[in-house]
Amino acid sequence: MLQERIEGKWIACFERVFTRCKVEVGEEVAILSETQSRSINRELAELALIRLGAKPYHVIIPTPAQTAPVPIRSTGATDVIQQSASVIQALSSAGFVVDCTVEGMLHAAELPQILKGGARVLMVSNEHPEALERVEPTEELEARVKAGMKMFRGGSRLQSAAGHIFSRD
Repeated sequence: MLQERIEGKWIACFERVFTRCKVEVGEEVAILSETQSRSINRELAELALIRLGAKPYHVIIPTPAQTAPVPIRSTGATDVIQQSASVIQALSSAGFVVDCTVEGMLHAAELPQILKGGARVLMVSNEHPEALERVEPTEELEARVKAGMKMFRGGSRLQSAAGHIFSRD
C-alpha cells in the first residue's frame, strides 16, 4: 500500500493541472471536500494553489449516511451538498472549484447552479495522488482528444473495439 504522505512531485503535479485549468494569481479557489475525502488530495490542492498565487479556501462538509444498498464505485453524483444554498453560493462565487468529494460532482444536482455562477470545476478523483501522477493531462493528450472529437463530430457511425456499432440515426 502506498503511503499517504505529502510528496513534492505530487504538489508539482497538482500545480501543473491547475495551470492547465487557467488558475490565476489572486483567484479565489474553493476546495470542496467531505469528511471521508482523502485528506492528502485536499492538502495537495491547497499547497499547489498557494504556489500558483491563488487564494484557496476550504468547504468541508460531513459525509452523509450511505443510502445505496450495495457498494458502489464512484457515481459522479455526490449528495454531500444536499441543496444547501450557502454551500452553493460559496462554490458558485469562486472562480474555480477543486472537487475533492468522494463521489465527485460531475452528475450532482447542484452542479448547474454552481456553473451558472461562473465557477469552473475540476473533479479530483478520490484516489491516491499517484493516480493523478500516472494520468496527468498533457498538451499531447489534449491534441489527441481534440483530434478524436473532430473525427467523432464529423462522423455518423462509431464502431467499438468489441464490434458494437453506434449510429446517429
